[in-house]
Amino acid sequence: MAPLTILEGYLLKRGQMTAKRRYFSLQHHGEGNASTSTLTYWGSKEEMEANIPARGQLLLGADGWLQDLA
Repeated sequence: MAPLTILEGYLLKRGQMTAKRRYFSLQHHGEGNASTSTLTYWGSKEEMEANIPARGQLLLGADGWLQDLA
C-alpha cells in the first residue's frame, strides 16, 4: 500500500542559533497496529519536486503529535 500524504507545507525548524524555513511532507504508512507516520523535510518545495534527498526525516510513534501554530 502506498503512503498516504496527510499534510504538506512549510515549517520552522529550530537550529542552534536560528529557525530555518523548511518544506515538509507528513505521510502515514500501513494500517492498524502496524501503522506509522513520517515527517520528511527539504530546504524547499522545489528540492522535493526535483527528487533531491531530504534534509531529514522523523518517525512519529503512536504518542507523537504536531501542533499548528498558524
